[in-house]
Order: sequence, then structure tokens, then C-alpha cells
Amino acid sequence: MASEKNTTSVEPVLAMGAGQLSEAIARNHTAHDQRDMKRMGKQQEFMRSFRMVTSIAFTSCVMGTWEILLTSNTSALIAGGLAGLWWQFVWCYVGQTFVVLSLSEMASMAPTAGGQYHWVSEFAPKSSQKALSYASGWLSTLAWQAFVAVDSYICAAFIQALITLNNPDYTPQRWQTTLLMIAVLAFMGAFNVFLAKWLALIEGFFAVLHFVAWVPVIIVLWTMTPVKQPAKTVFTDFSDNGAGWSNLGLTVCIGQVGAMFTVVGSDASAHMAEEIRDAGVVVPRSMWFAYLANIPPTIIILATYVFCIGDLETTLSASTGFPVISVFEQSTRSKAGATGLTILMLLLLLIISTSCMASTVRQTFAFARDNGPVGVDPTPTTMNWAVLIFGGVMIIAAVAFVIHAKDTYAGPVSTVEKLDDDSIVQ
Repeated sequence: MASEKNTTSVEPVLAMGAGQLSEAIARNHTAHDQRDMKRMGKQQEFMRSFRMVTSIAFTSCVMGTWEILLTSNTSALIAGGLAGLWWQFVWCYVGQTFVVLSLSEMASMAPTAGGQYHWVSEFAPKSSQKALSYASGWLSTLAWQAFVAVDSYICAAFIQALITLNNPDYTPQRWQTTLLMIAVLAFMGAFNVFLAKWLALIEGFFAVLHFVAWVPVIIVLWTMTPVKQPAKTVFTDFSDNGAGWSNLGLTVCIGQVGAMFTVVGSDASAHMAEEIRDAGVVVPRSMWFAYLANIPPTIIILATYVFCIGDLETTLSASTGFPVISVFEQSTRSKAGATGLTILMLLLLLIISTSCMASTVRQTFAFARDNGPVGVDPTPTTMNWAVLIFGGVMIIAAVAFVIHAKDTYAGPVSTVEKLDDDSIVQ
């Protein structure tokens, strides 16, 4: 990390004068970076503070492989059982290997924050370049936005699961989940706005946690779980535990969605390409090295989990909604022990979510730069002022309610009476 002395990550053009910006950028990019940006017709707008180590760290944090594995395996256990969960990850890793190699190759040729939609534009047949690139841009933008939404939902649900673990009388409500999601998203947004200058340095710290925290988890599970699953059950016992499909093979294929979700995200550094020094070399290597580096801990965690899972029916019916929390509680035979491991997982999930948003906003920025999203850069003439008026009214109403109306506004339902049949006049 000694080489990461310049930790300024995102410095927009407006943050400094043109001369200062040109001088600062010149110190942070190579001749290859300059050539790549010129060839792609893009202006260098950001400081290139990421190097090889921090790029690998960032990609690893966005992937969050073993953390996502432990928190998003319910569908695989229901549709496939223990053997289904194990083999789904094995063949997903095999298949994703070729995807990562392909993406890395394209990133070496065109290291841009746009990623896939830019590559489609360059490599598609000339007659369909624009249409295919536009469709790919929207798919990629929405996919990354959905990635952020899913991560924030997992964090919110995990907080509620933590409450349920320590207070069995608590019943999680969906509106509470929504408010917690908003709070998580606000935290992620604030982090990416106010700590952007130190993003490269912070991601290095995050990666240390990511690659170290799994060790106490496996130690606790292997040493404290009273009864381990037999190897035959783990590797050969495919089962349908409530999925309801008529064919077991089809059931296992459907259950692999969770495994697919776990292995994606290796293209994260591609969307940070314009903030990575010598991006044409560092981006593809960081994608590949991060992917390889995350395989051992993920496979070890997976093996630990399936052998130490305990009774599968009990685990799936846990009140927390997360089998992994039930496994923690069964293994430690202590709510305090399960709470400690759950808090550790929650911290790691917040790190993953924050890193994911960083990659998401870069991809969205790139697509907007190419005028992809509808309504980008509106003028006073083309601006949809109704949106601003509606939003302003709702903000004023929310503030008024908190300050005044929550104590004075009764609501129509307060005067509604329940009538029985005898009170109705014919």
C-alpha cells in the first residue's frame, strides 16, 4: 500500500481550474492511458488514484463472494438441498471463469467506465452497433442499480433478523424493511460523496476485512458444531425442500440463481477504469486476479457451511429468515455468539454495498456521458418542471407532518364508525 500515496479518487472538472486539473491529471496517468482515452474519444475527467493492489481490493469487495454466499443461499437449499448448493457453485464458477476472461480481454482493449455497452459498440456489426450498444447500456445500468437495491435489501433484512434473534416477539414488517433500506442507501450515498477522495485507501482496508474475517467464521463452525453432515449427504443428496417443481433436475437448475448472484461483479474495476493508473494493463489483471483470489475462501466457506449446517429443515424454518444465522446459533449454542457473528456479517455486507454503489455510479455516469439515459442534461426549456414541483410539495408535506401535523392531524378514519346490520336504515 506504500505506492498509494495519492488517494484523491474523484475530482470533477469544477473542483479546480483548468490548468490545475490538467497538471494534476498529467501526474496521474500514463502515456497508455492518454492514448486509450484519445482513441475512445473521451476526455479524462478524474484523478487516477487506483493501482493494482487497490483495484484488486475494490473488485473483491464488490464481488463479496463468501459473504453473499452465506446470506443468499436460501433458494439453493430449497431448490436442490445440500448437494444442489455445492454443485451449483462448482459449475457456476467454472462457467464464470470464461466470462471473466472474456471481459478482461475486452477491458484491456477499451478500458472505459462504460464497460459492456462500450465494448458492444466497438465489436458489434456496424449496422447494429448503435441499437445493440443502447440496449446493452440500459441493461447494464439497470443491472447495477438492481445490484445496489438487492445489497441494501439484504442489509436491511439482516438488521431485522438480528433483532428477531434477540427478541423472538418481534415481527418484521415490510415497511420497516423499506425504511431500513432507505437508511442503508443514504449511508452508502453519503460515503461515496464525502469520502470519495480516500476511496482507494479505504477499499484497501475493506479488502483486508474481506480476506481475514472468514477465518474466525470457519473456526467457530468447524470447532463448535456438534454434529457434522456426512460427505454422502453433502455431495449426493439433491432434494426439493418446498420449491414444488415436478422435476428435480429442473429444480436444481432454478436454485442456482443464488450461486450466479455470488460469482458476478468481477467487472467492477472495469467501471473504475478512468480512475485506475495504466488501466489497459491493471483493469484486466485486477479483474482476473480478484476472481482467482476469491475462489479459495469461497470454496472453504461453502464446504464449512454445508458440513456444519445441522438439520436442514430446522435451518430453513428459522424465524430470522436467514439460514446462516440459524447455523450460527446451532453451532455456538448461544444467542450472544450468533449475534457477534451476525454483526460481523452485517459490517461486511455494508462494505460490499458501499463498494457496489461506487461502481454503479461510474457506470451510470459513463452511459449519461454518451447521452444514453432519457432526459440527461435538461435545459430550462426541456426540463420536466412537474417532477420538481411534485417532489417539492412532497418534501414540504413531509416536513410539515413531522413538525406539526403528526400531533394535530386526526385523519378521516378517526371519525369512521363500524356499523352493525341493525343500525342501517332500509
